[in-house]
Amino acid sequence: MDNKFIIFGVIGRNGAGKSTICDYLSDQGFSVVSLSDIVRSEADKQGLNHTRENLIQIGTELKRDEGLDVLAKRSFNEIIEKSTSKKIVFDSIRLPEEVVFFKSHGAILLGIDAPVETRYTRVSKRKKETDQQSYELFKQLDLHEYEGKSGGQNIKATFQLSDYVIDNDGDLENVHLKIDNILELVKNGSS
Repeated sequence: MDNKFIIFGVIGRNGAGKSTICDYLSDQGFSVVSLSDIVRSEADKQGLNHTRENLIQIGTELKRDEGLDVLAKRSFNEIIEKSTSKKIVFDSIRLPEEVVFFKSHGAILLGIDAPVETRYTRVSKRKKETDQQSYELFKQLDLHEYEGKSGGQNIKATFQLSDYVIDNDGDLENVHLKIDNILELVKNGSS
């Protein structure tokens, strides 16, 4: 753990708790990088609002033009150049090609999941521009992204590549304990 990078990647559906894991790892000294920041930055350059539809469209275009792992590559290159931390966590991994890229750099992939009702309740409360939608639309978009029908996301196939899976059914203490156990495994070289 001392002389090498420790890299985690977080995979999960909308509202599963990816940010919860990233926040906790941040408290443990990890630099957090969201692949979605690349898309949001591109939206800003194009003068577009950060609606879920705009962000999905931009992400799809970037992947079409630069390859399915473009967000992983751009995020990785930016953080490696800027960060002094040897502990990094990448959030919002949505394609198997991104997993392959991160694993080629020694990343450990954490999948996080929660029931759809729980996830909808969470996104409804956080009041982000991209989260203002009905339960039916949430389920429709969720299934679309999960099954890889959006062209820019295939969460089901990506999630299946997780090294560890964390059930985030609402017990935050339990989630933290699971992360602590994974960190201990990594520290001891058992990952």
